[in-house]
Amino acid sequence: MKIYGFSGFGADERIFRKLDLKEHELVFVDWIEPQAKESLQHYALRMAKAIDTTNDFAILGISFGGMIATEIAKASKPKHTILLSTVMVKVEKPALYKMAEMLSLQHLIPYRFLKKYHRIDRYFFGLQHRSDIQLFKRVLLDTDLELLKWGMKAILTWKNTERIHCLRIHGTKDRVIPINKHLKADVVLNGGHLLPLTHPKEIEQAILQELSL
Repeated sequence: MKIYGFSGFGADERIFRKLDLKEHELVFVDWIEPQAKESLQHYALRMAKAIDTTNDFAILGISFGGMIATEIAKASKPKHTILLSTVMVKVEKPALYKMAEMLSLQHLIPYRFLKKYHRIDRYFFGLQHRSDIQLFKRVLLDTDLELLKWGMKAILTWKNTERIHCLRIHGTKDRVIPINKHLKADVVLNGGHLLPLTHPKEIEQAILQELSL
């Protein structure tokens, strides 16, 4: 089965490089240029045009890509949807995100600062190994600045209220999107935000089990 993958904010297929999904084909969907004042929902539906819906398929999304995957799942009805380290509906957003939206803080964010690696990122994203840190640094450098600016606003203003049937996996030590009382998911103990990099065996086992159903 083809599994269409949607990576985290500004990242690419390298986030999934450690996953071995056996006979299933993981197809990464490239980011596209956002339109002026485009909503996350509208952007997701444009990305969905890359999916072949004539055969059974699954979608896999992590972080920002999980929000994209949620909107696509609502419209295209994949056989399986897997969401990692993400929110599904607006009530699950961390309090900090809600405050940032209310105060329109996206206009004050130093985006060029976010494109550089800082030591706190290791703690914030749950990075453990030097190879993962080096990959994270390269991904940051390759992140499109305009996509970053648009995406932050799209996340903060996303107001989805419709839950979908899916497999959800979240790290207990995710500091980017901490688990809260509204967010229910299967957990990876001591897992951070970048689960496919830091806990690939647990993630691929869970995905393969889901695809076998």
